[in-house]
Amino acid sequence: KTFTNDTNSRTRRSTDSFPLITKSWSNSTLDILTRLRKSTQDDVDDTFGLLPKVTHKVQRTKLGKSGLYFNQDISYTGFLTDLNSSKSVDQNEVIHRGDIHPQISFPFRPANWLSVTPQVGARLTYYNKGFNSGNKEFNSFSRELLEIKTVIEGPKINKVFKNNNKNGTKFNHILEPRFVYDYIPDIDKSDRNKIKIFDEIDSVNPVNRLTYSLNQRILKKTQKKEGQPKTIQLLRFEVLQSYDLKDYNISSNLVSRPFSDLRFDLDSRLIEPLLLNFDSTYNIYDDQFKTFNILAGIKPFDSLTLMAERRYTRGSTSFLSGTFDYSFLDGWRIQYSARYDEKRKKFQENDFSLAYENACNCWGIGLDFIQRKNINDGISQDDTRLMFRFNLKGIGDFGDKKDEKILHRNF
Repeated sequence: KTFTNDTNSRTRRSTDSFPLITKSWSNSTLDILTRLRKSTQDDVDDTFGLLPKVTHKVQRTKLGKSGLYFNQDISYTGFLTDLNSSKSVDQNEVIHRGDIHPQISFPFRPANWLSVTPQVGARLTYYNKGFNSGNKEFNSFSRELLEIKTVIEGPKINKVFKNNNKNGTKFNHILEPRFVYDYIPDIDKSDRNKIKIFDEIDSVNPVNRLTYSLNQRILKKTQKKEGQPKTIQLLRFEVLQSYDLKDYNISSNLVSRPFSDLRFDLDSRLIEPLLLNFDSTYNIYDDQFKTFNILAGIKPFDSLTLMAERRYTRGSTSFLSGTFDYSFLDGWRIQYSARYDEKRKKFQENDFSLAYENACNCWGIGLDFIQRKNINDGISQDDTRLMFRFNLKGIGDFGDKKDEKILHRNF
């Protein structure tokens, strides 16, 4: 049994092999990925493959002097899947999908304090076959979608506060509302039930939504000795909510809740050695906070970092975590992180790391110890790891840590 950092994957038992080829140009990229994943469990016969997946992306590019911008995603994927996971039955199918997704936008400023960016996109997706929830097969078909999006930013309001000191420090308080309207009509209703969902391209649904937010920022600008000004962001605070404009079926006796949760998000570095981040969501219908997360850190000097975090989800989980990060002597670094489950009143994870980087920055070694308790279907499973790594800069590395996510946070 293989444990990974992702809770949903920790009990997955399968082989996973894939090569990836990437080519980049000034405004576009080409990716070719071939992947095959097969189950190694005795009673399950899951098979999934991308044979292959070819994606070409054109980044947002201005079209001459027209003021229009163009971007586009084109992809082809051959999905290999087993429709029947029973070990005794093989129902392997290959579904070919081609997708073209161009978008055109036209940003303009009707006033210095107002920015408007309308965007129109189209999506054409071809399937060589389809399957409904009962695995009934359908002949080839295509799905056509239209997308409309408008982003309005402003009116932007700002005020500069001067500080009467020798370095000419200034503070700029910026207040900026933002409105985003997304619309995708329900023109593919007849084909949606035929689509076997593999990724976000298959799961596009009709949208008629208005999202509005208010963003505040405090910037600090100082004049450096070399003459070049330096601007840093001391604080960012955003309040965001969405309103669903889709029609609701009153006859179904469903309670209409078009407003999304109200989201609050704060990042701050008001004092250089201190960090404070906070985010939360509030349900206006139930009149209660659904999530509440806070992170605080202090870095009194370059070699020492202390961080503490609490993550709370109503009716689900509540975790406390902390990190100690200390660099000492020449090239040595020690890190320790812990995560405590308030609901179960137990430490769920302890991570310890000791590393050395040679002064020439050409080689390094590391030792990691991780002890976790994974909860799967209510059953607690111990996961203990001892990992060693050796790194030669510019040549390669040997060890297990490069794919292992641990709790340690950077300041």
